[in-house]
Amino acid sequence: MDLYRAQLKDRRQKASESVPELGQNIRRLTHLAYAKAPSDVRETLAMENFIEALHNSDMRIRIKQSRPKNLNEAVCLAVELDAFNSTEKRRADTVSVRAAESRVSNELSPVLKFIEETNKALTDIRADIQSLKSNKTLGNVRNGSDSKSQGKTNLRCYYCNKEGHIKKKCYAFLNAQKKRRTGQGNGGPKGQVKQQESVQEKKAGSSNVISNSSSMGSTNLTGQSGMFLTAKINDRSQLVG
Repeated sequence: MDLYRAQLKDRRQKASESVPELGQNIRRLTHLAYAKAPSDVRETLAMENFIEALHNSDMRIRIKQSRPKNLNEAVCLAVELDAFNSTEKRRADTVSVRAAESRVSNELSPVLKFIEETNKALTDIRADIQSLKSNKTLGNVRNGSDSKSQGKTNLRCYYCNKEGHIKKKCYAFLNAQKKRRTGQGNGGPKGQVKQQESVQEKKAGSSNVISNSSSMGSTNLTGQSGMFLTAKINDRSQLVG
């Protein structure tokens, strides 16, 4: 009997133990510890030990203030308070979670804003790079066209003195060359001129020979006393002094 009384005195609510389970266990120990006591006394002892066994101090105070008459009333009050506390705890947890989410959101707002601005800046940079690539490609095409046009415009033919081509590609020069080759092959005017020049050169050479011969003859003859001339008389050549 003393053992049951000691157990009843030291009995406390376990973490996983519900309020009704605790009430039933307290009633059993009270009957064992005070088997010979009157029922109303056992009921009062059971109620007092039940209230002291509750782990929630606030619940113990509230039940004592309600002044229950027996163990059953104390258990009912404990169940109601436990349900109320559970509801308030869930609500508090929800509020805490919301507060935490709000706090985290407030803390992340600058970060999210920075990330958004960074993404926007990267998008703008990509657009600028793409635009620069397009402009560079277009500029290269234009520069190539301008260079070709400028190079072609700066060319000058020294045969016809016109711009845009060189002498070896000049139509006037090529036509002149073609006509010159055609004239030489067919004995044209240029060939005739060269033949006339050859004839004149031959005549000039003959005149020089005759002149030189005459000069030599005169010199030889004048070496003698007096001057002699060659004269043809009666088909005979004679020296005349």
